[in-house]
Amino acid sequence: ESYADRLLDIMGSVLSGYVFYHAFRIWSDTKIVEETGEIEEAELGDEGGGSSASRLATLLPLFRNFMLIVVVVSMLLIVLMEMGVNVGPLFAGAGIVGIAIGFGSQALVRDVFAGAFFLFDDAFRKGEYLDVGNVKGTVEKISVRSFQLRHHLGALHIIPFGELQVITNYSRDW
Repeated sequence: ESYADRLLDIMGSVLSGYVFYHAFRIWSDTKIVEETGEIEEAELGDEGGGSSASRLATLLPLFRNFMLIVVVVSMLLIVLMEMGVNVGPLFAGAGIVGIAIGFGSQALVRDVFAGAFFLFDDAFRKGEYLDVGNVKGTVEKISVRSFQLRHHLGALHIIPFGELQVITNYSRDW
């Protein structure tokens, strides 16, 4: 194959990955707006406990970030294959690096797995008012490893999922 054909293949692959990710992003943003509805902003000094986002609106940003990582890694591997690089050893090396990271960062792994179980058990959602030990507040952001609680007096608490023992959710029905 000539260099022009390879370059054309690379550009086509990158363009298709770009289009796929942005189509997924547009769909997820539309679903988030549909699911979120009207969430009232809490005022400073308010006790919180307002309405919460739906489960889908809470989880879609995490899936969108995961999809971005999958598309970028896939496009990178396709580009390397088109350039003639053997990607087989990269997969073997990635497996070994993954095992080393797994042993070296047990707290990170604990946080990610605990977060997955809390989110799939639907323990809380974005916008709900929680009491987590000695910290209270409204859930503002949820990531893979932690979540952010905004106290009703304005302080922002970032709590890793692995540190959670007991969660009291004041926003759920009886």
